[in-house]
Amino acid sequence: MKFLLPLIFFYLLDSYCCFSQDELSLKKKKVQIGVTAGFDNLKGQSNKTVANLSLNLISSYTAAIQGSQISIFSNFSQWYLRGLQISTLINVSGTRPVKWTEKSNILSLEGAQLALLLNRSEGLSKGLQMAGFNKSIGYMQGVQVGLLNTVDSYYTGFQLGLLINNVKKNVTGLQLSAMLNFSGGQGMGTQIGLINYVKTSGFKLENTPFLQRDHLQLGLININSKSTGYMVGLINISRDNNGFPIGLINTGTKHNSTFLTIDEVADSRVIVNTGSAVYENRLSIGYNYFRNRSYPFLFSYGLEKNKKISEMGEPFELVGAYTDLVYLKEKENWSKGLWLNKIGIYYCKEYFKKGIKIYTSVSVNIGYFDILTSKLDIPIYNQIDNKIVLWPGYSVGFML
Repeated sequence: MKFLLPLIFFYLLDSYCCFSQDELSLKKKKVQIGVTAGFDNLKGQSNKTVANLSLNLISSYTAAIQGSQISIFSNFSQWYLRGLQISTLINVSGTRPVKWTEKSNILSLEGAQLALLLNRSEGLSKGLQMAGFNKSIGYMQGVQVGLLNTVDSYYTGFQLGLLINNVKKNVTGLQLSAMLNFSGGQGMGTQIGLINYVKTSGFKLENTPFLQRDHLQLGLININSKSTGYMVGLINISRDNNGFPIGLINTGTKHNSTFLTIDEVADSRVIVNTGSAVYENRLSIGYNYFRNRSYPFLFSYGLEKNKKISEMGEPFELVGAYTDLVYLKEKENWSKGLWLNKIGIYYCKEYFKKGIKIYTSVSVNIGYFDILTSKLDIPIYNQIDNKIVLWPGYSVGFML
């Protein structure tokens, strides 16, 4: 092994030195065969030759390939590859003196690159890259399979990465990774991974019907700057969310509100709403100072749909409907609490110019317990059976 690394380095350096050549008229050759660049049947003309088949023991270097390029350690095709590259370590295509730009239409790869360590193409790439690390410097259409996959421009296709899939600009297709999927542009397709990030999730407008949204993020944590698509995960984070987030915590800095209230079961309760323009999550915690001391803490999770009804320049007015799943914790035992549902509507209005915002709500409550054997103080109720109880509820407070 200690002799192998210097040998590989020597041949990589020798091959890259050949890349500095100016573009010349290329000669076609059916077969290139040899040991490495400069030690083959082309007699030093490999950088000027388009080969249909290139077979080299250590490293292969040609101007272009229209067929197959096979060697033990590395393959280099200076201008383009139309066909197949196979090596144990490195495959490179398109590292020509002409620098690729997004406005150019230079084809670098049309086929497949198969290696254990690295595949690299520069220019327009169409096909398959399969290695530990796959890199496309330019627009790519096709499939990347490896530990790390990266595209420095736009990407259309399927990325399967054990660790990371990374696209600098827009993605159209599927990114599937065990850890991280990243897109620095717009996404139209699907991201599935532990953590998913896309700058803009979805191309369509926020009034597009639910079943016609065009981007899905599915993972433990989903992040974007703007969303009109779906987000399914434990935590969904978006600066401007106009899509459909589904998760325990959905944050949208343009769509959030906080209320401090009192209701028929809690002396104090803080409700935090986060989510999207379509609907919001309701997370709350409450505490009983005076009433219902047998159940000092309240926790709830719910969904809410609200609408601002005040016009520009008018005092703030907000209406909404919600449903909450509530847990009242017993004082001595966390596991012995009471479960109930609150279904209600609310109205919030600003009084005094830029002053206090009053919150009022009415609700129907469904308790999954026997109120006669519980220690909950509810003045008006209807016990359906020993497991279901109904009662009217209220809530008043302030919007912070």
